[in-house]
Amino acid sequence: MHRNGASNQPDVTSLRYNQFQKRRNRQKAKHQAEREKLNQVLTRRLLWISFILLIIGFISIMFIFKWQYADDDISATPSKLQPAITLSNSKPIIWDGPQPSEVADRFLTARTHEERLRWIRRPEQVGPIMKKFFAEGAGKDEKVINSKIIASSDDGNFITDRFELTMNDGLPRMLCIVHCDGRALVDFESYARCGSATWDEILSGKVNKAERMRVFISNNYYYNFSFTDETKWISFLAKTPESPNSIHLYGSSDNQAFLDLKKSIGTGTMTCTISIEATSEGTPHRQFILSELTAKDWVTP
Repeated sequence: MHRNGASNQPDVTSLRYNQFQKRRNRQKAKHQAEREKLNQVLTRRLLWISFILLIIGFISIMFIFKWQYADDDISATPSKLQPAITLSNSKPIIWDGPQPSEVADRFLTARTHEERLRWIRRPEQVGPIMKKFFAEGAGKDEKVINSKIIASSDDGNFITDRFELTMNDGLPRMLCIVHCDGRALVDFESYARCGSATWDEILSGKVNKAERMRVFISNNYYYNFSFTDETKWISFLAKTPESPNSIHLYGSSDNQAFLDLKKSIGTGTMTCTISIEATSEGTPHRQFILSELTAKDWVTP
């Protein structure tokens, strides 16, 4: 009782009420924090579950897609050099021996002449040339540092898988695998860019004629010196890794094969096997008569 006779009960009740409210608020805050923590855990778990389901769905779709279209493709033999898609895919080939990609690998990794001889076309004819190439020529120190698929082709004579190789000296080589009655064989003559003479012999004037010279050829419009008559000559430009300089070729405008070649080349470049002759002036201007187009390719019959 207060001195004035009033009771202190309301103050005690108010104090207890405030304490109760504080405890209640603390409990609410604790529960709210626990709920927020639980929500964070559930959110993280939901994100992980969603991510895992997404991965599983993607893998399932890829598996179904691969299974659905598996019959449309012919599986390739595992190889360092993956084969180009051959034009013969529509007609399954029964190979008598390794497939093209494996033949390419075996030829490039062979260490002896006997090993290489197993994988080339016309071994009796080309064997001696190949032996000299790897013993004394460019092949002695060459190594492949990069390879790239070019394409497959069917010119009516051969079906050929082609690979562009970059050698350790930076120069390119073309590896052509020819389909020969169920066997895949390397065309060594195109690989080594064989001809009846070397470009050193031709450009120095030691030989006046050369056959089966393998070059990159494009159209040209340079008429000078012995070849100024544009109505008489068709101008071409030839390049070969064996020479740092381009070679000017002139074919007779009366030759239908050269007219067709000009049209086929257009604004591009083709690989051709040709025969050439030096002019009476010699070779100071690197100008030659294009006497024959052997093939619009480096692979020849």
